[in-house]
Amino acid sequence: MLSKEELRDGPFTLIVIPKEEIKKSTMSPLDYCSLSGLSSSKTIKIGQLYKLADITRETIAPKEGESYEVINLADIDKTIGEITKIKIINGGEITNQKAKFFYTDIIFGKIRPYLNNVAVVDEKPTKQNFFIGSSEWVRIKSKNYSYYLLLALRSKFTLFQTSARIGSVRPRFDPDKLPFIEIPIIRNKKLLSFVNSIVKQIFDIRTFCNGEIKCLIEEYDKLLGVKTKKEKLIVKISQNKINKKRMDANYYILTEIKEEIKKKKYKELKDLVNFSGKKVYEEYKDGDTFEYITTSDADSNQGEIVYWEEKVYNPQSPVSNKAPGRAQMLLKENQILIPYLKLSVESVAWIPKDLEDYISSNGFAVLEPKDGDYGFLYLALRSTTVQDQLKLIAAGTIMEDISKDDLKEIFIFIPNDDIKKYLSWRMAEILGIRWQARKTYIQMMSFYEDFCSHFLDIEKFEENLKQLSQELNKLNFKNQK
Repeated sequence: MLSKEELRDGPFTLIVIPKEEIKKSTMSPLDYCSLSGLSSSKTIKIGQLYKLADITRETIAPKEGESYEVINLADIDKTIGEITKIKIINGGEITNQKAKFFYTDIIFGKIRPYLNNVAVVDEKPTKQNFFIGSSEWVRIKSKNYSYYLLLALRSKFTLFQTSARIGSVRPRFDPDKLPFIEIPIIRNKKLLSFVNSIVKQIFDIRTFCNGEIKCLIEEYDKLLGVKTKKEKLIVKISQNKINKKRMDANYYILTEIKEEIKKKKYKELKDLVNFSGKKVYEEYKDGDTFEYITTSDADSNQGEIVYWEEKVYNPQSPVSNKAPGRAQMLLKENQILIPYLKLSVESVAWIPKDLEDYISSNGFAVLEPKDGDYGFLYLALRSTTVQDQLKLIAAGTIMEDISKDDLKEIFIFIPNDDIKKYLSWRMAEILGIRWQARKTYIQMMSFYEDFCSHFLDIEKFEENLKQLSQELNKLNFKNQK
């Protein structure tokens, strides 16, 4: 994903156009394509979006008493265009008009297009025969090859076009101009179809993995059988339980949850993990660059690191990407991150080998499993019973957060050895498969952009695609075992 600075100044430095000149001149989509490195060739042609898809803006007024599946702008993975969360909301709670879209549609967020809010609707609705969402969404119905079109619309070529022509006061892309965006199209239909099938396979694998992770967490909660925080709120607290030091309802709910866990086998978090104290200066010197992960880069819906950004550690001269003071924690493979801030506490994430030696914000607790069992630790920290405890112990007046000492005393339910071993193994396997699918998408985009920019010839591009396909087939084999 391009930074705001790159999008503002242009991602390439071969041609520099003063900002004031751009404002004065009228530039066509082809002008922007040229600046982004895209041009027609024997292998690539440039076509306007309306030739490949129908662009519509259908709205609906939700009805009270009916349930709707809602996709919000915030529920999009900005790196790969995956929908991370679908909320079910009663129509009576929705006060304004909503955009309407369907399975296999591509949705384009017209507000702040530099965020690359472009996603494919790759799940079938269950409540109605459609989804609804913000009126900022524009529906793109592909005539063929939805997943290829997703890749093209999320590429740097399209992103440069949509982001270079937005207003400064209200940064929105004019949807009336969307049909005339120039899209790179692979001339070889067989090759285009192959690209489409690879991207679809990536999303199928990730959908499978996300569903499997959800099921594993639900099964873990069922094994414990503790009532959730919501269920506890309706339990009447008797007068004789009042504690003078803590008289709010959260204290009693937390106490009851822990009492129920005590009836089972459990451990406190401090007995399962070490809190990593490795700091940035142990690996990097002044002027070095590193990849930085903030708490907002861990997705709360999927429990995964979805973004990172290059920063400079204590630069000798002023730079726009200077690392902030919170960039402190040196990461290692198979650690688990959990934010201290209550609003972000669901953003539990696993660190794969690819993110080793990255730096995270000190807003995360960086946990190292004492027995190396990161699969079980990840599962337990994302479970309802642990999440309820975390939210109940958070304190503060403006922004509630969790103290390190309180976090250490969280109760973790431990199933019997055979069940724990299976849950641990399966969660670790699924996390690895899901991450590999993400990596494959990033590689796919890189190969595609290089091919469209003529840095890769068609033979090398096909060779790279075959390799990606083989890697995905191995993942598919693993998830069917």
